[in-house]
Amino acid sequence: MDDTGIAERAARIAYYESLLRQLQRCLSYPDPSEPTRRTAAKLTAALSAYYASDEWKGDFAADEAGLLPPDLPRGVLSEDGIYNTLEDYREWTKPAGIETDRLILRRMEAEDLDLIYRLYSDEEILRYSPFDTMDRPAAEAHVQRILREWESPSPVNREYTVVRKQDGTAMGRCHIELDAETDTAMVGCHLLKDYWRHGYAAEICRTLVAYSFETLGVHRVNALCHPENTGSRKMLEACGMRLEAHFRQKCRYVKGGVTSWEDELQYALLRWEWEANHEARR
Repeated sequence: MDDTGIAERAARIAYYESLLRQLQRCLSYPDPSEPTRRTAAKLTAALSAYYASDEWKGDFAADEAGLLPPDLPRGVLSEDGIYNTLEDYREWTKPAGIETDRLILRRMEAEDLDLIYRLYSDEEILRYSPFDTMDRPAAEAHVQRILREWESPSPVNREYTVVRKQDGTAMGRCHIELDAETDTAMVGCHLLKDYWRHGYAAEICRTLVAYSFETLGVHRVNALCHPENTGSRKMLEACGMRLEAHFRQKCRYVKGGVTSWEDELQYALLRWEWEANHEARR
């Protein structure tokens, strides 16, 4: 290999070495800003592509053959250099569990398929949800979509599994869905029937509202509910949310293959309202 080829390799290695250092700096922030998260995602994509390329293999072989300048930083060429940092990135992007007095709301995982199938195959649980029941393959596809969403640098729909602290039982799911245009977080949950009427839904709702305002920093939180779902209406009102709108025949319901148009209520809470209520309770 001539001097020109060595110089090109050295320049490329130095470039990706700088990207590796930048990514490692990003990962040093335990509570990163959104711009830092976006930067880390771009750096990760670039380093992943290099690590999987023939260029990396050639650069690695040149290093093994002793052809590179001895003073060239070459962390990107070590067997674990990029790999370990990419693993660190995956852990860094995983949100920590959200805790309540009795519950842990953790990121949904593949092993939650049985729970999702139990929830979404039960007509009574889905009575006031617009979608139809799911068979197991449909539930599995649904979970895979959730997992793909969590793998994005800034997930829009954050699906959590609800786990009871006292025994580790997975008892339901909840979510926060973000709308960047309106700076709004929509919250909601489904619980297995054994855990109805124990105050868990209100505990989840209050926690998701607080997390949306305090951690995600949104301007507004809302929740949707069918007018006949009196239990959910009372729960949302008890959590400090106010009825903001009653939409006539807005929501398409599909049950047993039959479509109907149903009314929908929208409850909401603004940041300043939540802060005022929070301050008043102190």
